[in-house]
Amino acid sequence: LGLLPISKDGKPLMNIMTLLDTRPQKTFAEWSKDIDRERLYKNTGCSITSLYPLSKIMWLKKERRDLFENTAYFLSSKDWIMYKLTHDIITEPSIASATQFFNMEEMKWDPYALSIAEISEEKLPKVVWGNEIYGKISKDVREDLGLSGDVEPLPGVYDGGGILIGVGGLEKYIGVVNLGTSAMVRIISPTPILDAQMRLQTYAFYKNMWLTGAGINNAGIALKWLKHSIVGEKSYTELVKEAEGVPEGAEGLYFLPYLSGERDPRIGNLASGVIFGIREYHKRRHIVRAVLEGVAYTARFVIDALSDNNVPVNEIRIGGSGAKSPLWLKIFSDVLDLPVRRAKTENTVLVGEALLGFVAKGLYKDYEEATSFMVRLDDPLLPSHERVGIYDRYYSFYK
Repeated sequence: LGLLPISKDGKPLMNIMTLLDTRPQKTFAEWSKDIDRERLYKNTGCSITSLYPLSKIMWLKKERRDLFENTAYFLSSKDWIMYKLTHDIITEPSIASATQFFNMEEMKWDPYALSIAEISEEKLPKVVWGNEIYGKISKDVREDLGLSGDVEPLPGVYDGGGILIGVGGLEKYIGVVNLGTSAMVRIISPTPILDAQMRLQTYAFYKNMWLTGAGINNAGIALKWLKHSIVGEKSYTELVKEAEGVPEGAEGLYFLPYLSGERDPRIGNLASGVIFGIREYHKRRHIVRAVLEGVAYTARFVIDALSDNNVPVNEIRIGGSGAKSPLWLKIFSDVLDLPVRRAKTENTVLVGEALLGFVAKGLYKDYEEATSFMVRLDDPLLPSHERVGIYDRYYSFYK
C-alpha cells in the first residue's frame, strides 16, 4: 500500500509513503464524500479508506500539487525495485489490486478510479503476470550486483500472497494469517467475492485466482507500542510470557488495537486504540493479554465476513513474526474456533516466492507438487471447547 512518485528520468520525487502514513486522512473526507462508493468497491475490491494509494494520490493532488503534476509514474516499493532491475515500469496483479485503481475482474486499470484521481493509466505501471518470468535483469545491474550469466526476474506476488503460498494456502478451505506489524486473513477463491458491507477486500492474484479476506492494520504494531511506550526494557518474548498466566478474556479487560485506524469500514480511518474495562486488579500482564486477544478478535471479524459470504474456512495457517509466540497461536485457535498450523520455516514469504519461481522454471510441474516438497508445517494446534466458549462470550461484547 506504499506509494512512490517518480519523474520522467526515473528519479523519486519524495520519500515513499508507507501503509501507516496518516497524512491522507486530512483530505479523505473531502474527496470521498461525492464518489460512488459501491461502484468503486465493486470494481476494485477495495473498501473505501484513506490507506490505499488512491487516497495518497488525492492528498498529493491537494497538498503537494507541484509534485503531483511533475509525477511521470506512481509506483509501489516493489514496482520501484523491478524498475531498477529491468529498467521497465511494471507491476503485477496482487500489487496493482492494492492500489484501489485496478479492476480485479477485468484485470486492467479501472477507468472510474482513474477519473476520481484525474490521472491517466499511462501514469501507472504496465501489469504483467507475477507468476511468469519477465525478461532478464539488465547487464549493468547484474554487474553492480556481482551476478554472472542471464538472470531472469519473476515479479512474484505481494508479501501477504507470498506467505499464503509459503504456508500451503493454495489448498482449498485454508485460511492464512500473516501476523506481523500488520496482519491479514486471506483465502484463495476461483472467483472474486464482494461483501455487501465492504468488509472483504478481494485482490487479483494470478490467472483465474483471487485472494479474498481482509488486511488488518494493527497487529504487532500494538505490541510494539506497548513495549516501547509503557514497558521499556523487556523483550517481546518476556513481555508475552507475562500474559501466559492471565485467564482467557484478561479478566474483563479489552484492548481495541486500532492505533492507525482500520480497513474495516465499520471501524474506519479515524478509529484509535482503546483500553476498556480497566480495574484496580488489572496488571501489566492483563494489558499484554488484551492486546493479543484484541488482534485475534479483529481477525474474527474477517472470518465472520467470509462465513456470511459462504466462504468456508476449515483451518488457519499462520506466518510472520507473531507466529513465534505459542500463546498467540493458542489465542487465535480458540478465538477463531479453528485448528491453527505454523510453518516450520520462519521466512515463509521467501518460500512462497521461490515456489512460484521453481514452477515457472519447470522444476516442479505445478503448485501442488511444489507445495508437497517445499512447505513443512507443525502439527495442528486444536481449539479447546471450554476456551472457545469463554472467548465467544467476550467476543460477543467486543464486537
